[in-house]
Amino acid sequence: MDHANTPERLCPAAETLSQFPGSPATVRDEHHIDPASPQCKIAPSRESSLRLIPVGTGEKVTTMNPAIPTPERVDAAIQKFDHDNELAEQALKELFRQYPGNGDLRHVLLKIAAVNSLCQTCIFAMDAVARHIHAHHEEIDSSLAAGSIEAVDKIAKVTIKGKVYNFFSFATKYCSWQNPDAYPVYDSHVDHYLWTLQQHNRFASFLHPDLWNYSRFHKIMTDFRKFHGLNSYSFKQIDKFFFVEAAPPAPAIPEEQHHGVGAFDFYPTEELTS
Repeated sequence: MDHANTPERLCPAAETLSQFPGSPATVRDEHHIDPASPQCKIAPSRESSLRLIPVGTGEKVTTMNPAIPTPERVDAAIQKFDHDNELAEQALKELFRQYPGNGDLRHVLLKIAAVNSLCQTCIFAMDAVARHIHAHHEEIDSSLAAGSIEAVDKIAKVTIKGKVYNFFSFATKYCSWQNPDAYPVYDSHVDHYLWTLQQHNRFASFLHPDLWNYSRFHKIMTDFRKFHGLNSYSFKQIDKFFFVEAAPPAPAIPEEQHHGVGAFDFYPTEELTS
């Protein structure tokens, strides 16, 4: 999905790998708040993937009733999306049609660069991610062809300088472009919409962290379609609806962008242990 035209999806300027350690300590140092503490909660914002808010400060996260999905709304969103994003969508579709496999490292890097730029996933060290996908291309290509959800985790979890990073949103988008009908896309806007909708119109049984597990996320998306009578729409079409309808409300006061952790679009922004 093309997210290039929304300013709230822009990432900070590219920096060297050493400046993106991927450790939650970066956020703790900036805000003097430990996100693991029960005194904190995490909420999405437009300017960054995460916003840390101390409990007990009286500050509230503004939420609005989400648009209830209906076939009419989905159709309208699809039409608007296709009109606004035709060129980027055609470019990505043609690129993945020409290079469907991941056995050629050059083609893998080209596809990663295109998704990273046009879908605003803002991952760093694209060379390392490309080499990771290429090194496991037989398993990944087999999983992608079968529509197996294991492909997402295989692509997402990349070891860089001895640390394992979870490029979750990027992996869902990369898999979606490889097999659009099999892989629903996750990003912070989708997270915000689904979780807000769940609070107002419970459509499935899940907790917020379940959105960050692809197996559970896939089931949540399947339940979302079924509950709202949208089974005739593909995951790709639902993704277009999310793109148009799922942007969270802008904060009343502009927030500072987070540099370091959160400079790439995956959620939650915490380093995995290998």
